[in-house]
Amino acid sequence: MSPLNKLILTWTVNALSLVCVQGQVQMWVDMFPMDLPHPGPSVDISPRKPKGYELRIIIWNTEDVILEDSNFLTGQQSSDIYIKGWLKGLEDDRQETDVHYNSLTGEGNFNWRFVPFLLHVVVVRKREHIFSLDKTEEKLPAILNLQVWDFETLSSDDFLGVTLFFTALHTICKYLFSTDF
Repeated sequence: MSPLNKLILTWTVNALSLVCVQGQVQMWVDMFPMDLPHPGPSVDISPRKPKGYELRIIIWNTEDVILEDSNFLTGQQSSDIYIKGWLKGLEDDRQETDVHYNSLTGEGNFNWRFVPFLLHVVVVRKREHIFSLDKTEEKLPAILNLQVWDFETLSSDDFLGVTLFFTALHTICKYLFSTDF
């Protein structure tokens, strides 16, 4: 019996965070009578290993950053700006720029290069709770988290702002626009 004569089942594949359809899965089920000989070896259809990508980040400048500190003698506003960056799920591997001290206009100049992140899907292996015997594996989308902070010498640093970059953007654009960055 050829595949054309079989009942073909079709499911649509949707992204978790998107409304658009990303493809379809089509399949059929073969059932063979036990009194006939074995039809032959099965075909390996396991998914391909994902390719890893390297994400290089260069922080050059910041502008319009909130001025959090105030000079007690002159009353002039300023901030000591630095950037923290990490991939969601890998908070222990976060990286920080140097500090741009005494920014009076909210502008900071860095030319800082973060050590490359390797990404496709971030795999986090951890115990769900204290009494778990085995570690569970969770696959997270590669989301880059960049935060702006005000450095403080004597007290804890002040949080100034955040932005998230969804690093699977190249996949979405390739699907939607049939182009690649």
